[in-house]
Amino acid sequence: MSLADSADWDFGTGDFTIETQFRANTLQNTQNETALASQVQSYSPHNYWVWFIRSNNIEFVVYSNNSIILQLVATATFNTGTWYHVALVRSGNTWTMYKDGVSIGTITSSITMPDYSLL
Repeated sequence: MSLADSADWDFGTGDFTIETQFRANTLQNTQNETALASQVQSYSPHNYWVWFIRSNNIEFVVYSNNSIILQLVATATFNTGTWYHVALVRSGNTWTMYKDGVSIGTITSSITMPDYSLL
């Protein structure tokens, strides 16, 4: 599913939560991850953020001008055919990832979340 670009995606330095429920038919444990959400301006240079899963982890990464400015990787097992609830929460400078209501990873960063225009 795609959504139109909107000022709603301009998180800046404010608190926000992105959450979803998903049930995967297939899961990868390689570079062929499954995206949960993303916002892309360009792939060259890398200007995008993406939240994705693999069979053994979940990751949120923000790129700006080919540099990773934030990366939160949490170890978590996901199985096909099972429903999961996942959330990414920013509260102040604390970024936390949740799986089924349980914190699975935290990082501290004061970045301004980029608001990229869609390709």
